[in-house]
Amino acid sequence: MRTKLLLSFLIGFLFMSCTNKEYEQKIAGKWKTVNWEVEQSGEKLDGQMNFTFENDGTYTLDYGSKIENGKFWITDDVLHTQAEGGVEIIVRITQLTEDSLGFQMNRGGTIEVVDLAREK
Repeated sequence: MRTKLLLSFLIGFLFMSCTNKEYEQKIAGKWKTVNWEVEQSGEKLDGQMNFTFENDGTYTLDYGSKIENGKFWITDDVLHTQAEGGVEIIVRITQLTEDSLGFQMNRGGTIEVVDLAREK
């Protein structure tokens, strides 16, 4: 019984690892902000949050007035980013397709929704 449980855990872990790699490959590329809003009120937020995710696990984030570089990884439906010399930031991925990326983030206790489109 214990062996079956351990084997099930290991298979599940390997499956999750493959899925995360697939997400990381799918997210690679350039993404442009098309919508940024406060979830509860629907208030539109100005600004940009344009990402470039590389296959080597690094990213560049262009805020318009500031550029950030760092590393990223994905676990389950969570995108982790860590800027050079910065702290880890996590956001929940709500959508990831060939052409669109969506996530929710908690900024100062307020949930914000960001929708991005792949640049071609």
